[in-house]
Order: sequence, then C-alpha cells, then structure tokens
Amino acid sequence: MQQLQDLYQKYAPDAVITLPAVRAFSAWLLFAKAASSCGAELTRTCLIEAAKKENAWSGGGLHSPNDLTNKDAPPTCFNVMQATPDGWKPAEFGADNGLFRCNTPPYRYTGGYGEPMTLADVGKTMADVE
Repeated sequence: MQQLQDLYQKYAPDAVITLPAVRAFSAWLLFAKAASSCGAELTRTCLIEAAKKENAWSGGGLHSPNDLTNKDAPPTCFNVMQATPDGWKPAEFGADNGLFRCNTPPYRYTGGYGEPMTLADVGKTMADVE
C-alpha cells in the first residue's frame, strides 16, 4: 500500500486513492506478473492461464489473499473500515489475521441471478483466444 501511496504522491498528488483504484492496481499487478511469466511467448491464452494459477493473490498485500485457481472459491478473509472525523480507520470487528477476519464460514447466495456469458455462448473456446 505504501508503494501505491508513493506512486499517487508522485504522479497524481491531488487524487484520492479509492477502493476501485486499489482493485485496479491489484489487477494491473496480476496482469504484469502473469505477462512476465509468459516471456516472449506472451499470448492472451498464456496470460489467462498464468493468472489462474495464483492461489493466494493479494496484490502484494493490497487486500486479503484470493484463490484464483477456483473461480467459485469464496473470499476467505475480509476487513471492515470505519469512517471517522480523522479519516478511515480499521473497525473493531473481530480481526484474527492482521487487519483481516478469516474465520467466518462462506455464504452462498441462492437467488436466481442469471448466468454470465461464456465463450461457448458466442461459438468460441479458449482455443480461439490468441
């Protein structure tokens, strides 16, 4: 997080670091790591397959670890922040792993939310991804 703050201070000192910005930076780091592992053979397929091998992706500590090897894996940890007159502060919520709480059972939503579109829905497979 300190590195992200340093980058903002250097390149966008008036900008606010938001949760979407932190998530975007984590995604960029995942892209960079996966792309570098492909070397000179960088393709979309190699990039996707390399990223899907991450089983504890935390964006270098920007968030709690996520298992990207299982697309249906629920988050294992979460944190809660509290807005105060002095800014955002960690809330008292029973953290058990640094700033995170990791000992809660996952909740699976059971409503009818529709299915996401797949490559097969448009007549494609991963073999079509270059």
